[in-house]
Amino acid sequence: MTAGATRLVSFLGTGKYEPVTYEQDGRRAGTTPYVARALAELLGPAEIVILATAEAERKHRTALERAFAEAGIAVPRFVKVPTGGDRGELFELFRILREQLRMGDGSIVLDITHGFRAQPFFAASVVAFARAVDEKPAPLRVVYGAFEQKREDGSAPIWDLSYLVDVLDWAAALRLFLRTGRAREAAAATKRLGDELGRAWNEGGRQGEPPRLKQLGEALERFGDDLETLRTGDLLLGRRGKESSARALAERLAAAESNVREHLPPLAEVLDAVRGMVTPLTGAFTNLKEPMGRKAVAALAELYLKLGRYLEAIATVREGLVNDSASESAAKPGARDFAQNARDEAERQLGASNQFRAVADLRNDLLHAQYRPEGGARQANQIVDQVRDAVEAFGRQTGAGDVGS
Repeated sequence: MTAGATRLVSFLGTGKYEPVTYEQDGRRAGTTPYVARALAELLGPAEIVILATAEAERKHRTALERAFAEAGIAVPRFVKVPTGGDRGELFELFRILREQLRMGDGSIVLDITHGFRAQPFFAASVVAFARAVDEKPAPLRVVYGAFEQKREDGSAPIWDLSYLVDVLDWAAALRLFLRTGRAREAAAATKRLGDELGRAWNEGGRQGEPPRLKQLGEALERFGDDLETLRTGDLLLGRRGKESSARALAERLAAAESNVREHLPPLAEVLDAVRGMVTPLTGAFTNLKEPMGRKAVAALAELYLKLGRYLEAIATVREGLVNDSASESAAKPGARDFAQNARDEAERQLGASNQFRAVADLRNDLLHAQYRPEGGARQANQIVDQVRDAVEAFGRQTGAGDVGS
């Protein structure tokens, strides 16, 4: 098979299939009982694989091969699959389908129309697994021949369910973002989904505003980059007249909400969780010393702690303590008029504070990767407990509330 060519992988069951004229994207195939034959005509794949149990193969193979031959299409390759009657057979079915989704260098169309019993559901689980663990999964489309939607003229649509694969990708990527703060995958998945919704919007001649998911993806990427690199000023204050990445993400979430609830309602709840992560980092403040700015710093330290990013959490607390003693101009990280000398002086004065010394030493222990004598290098569980205590103490001083578990 040549690189970039499409493989069609189709299930075949034991049902009594009736002739119908399948249609996709305005094009109709010749009348046939078999969706695979119709898809082969419409898509022109380089390879066709039929997944069938022994019983399904006995019942339909001869007729199916004849249908292909009569249409002048190469005979498909049959791959025998178990019925899935026990756990061992289910794992074997998983292995076979997993293998088929990995073969070749091009895109894959997976047809679940004639799946036997639970095969379509099982196929969905294999697809989800592949998208989660493969570094570069093959481009995949999932289709279903909707015979039950047969029209009076004898035609029936082939539904493209590929957006469900994109939803799986998006949900997994957003979950990774919520758990780790890594946003690149979520941003890419959001942009892809936004592009697809945009194409559908344009092709459908829709009126009004187009979907805004692409802009949300861009905001996710910017926020994630700032969060991962500890760009506190860019996260919370913005720079050179540009709004903060936290505020930008909150605004894009609000703008995309109607699109998600209309087109992808199951994921609205996930975006609510993202909003819950970001909202505490926004507010009307111009520096991180004033009360609302200090609360945002405390919320940022709490977020890093919840993400298990202990170095960033304790570094945020340390700098927050310096903000308390510094001038407002020394509490605007990344600003053009940032007062470095005033901040250095505030740090020198804080050197006598037990709280600051303890936090600074904890930050240094993490920063220097345990390159200390045994007595001065904490164990991992001590690091976690002490960082939590420091974040909680800073939050209480701010009035931001206690840190959750």
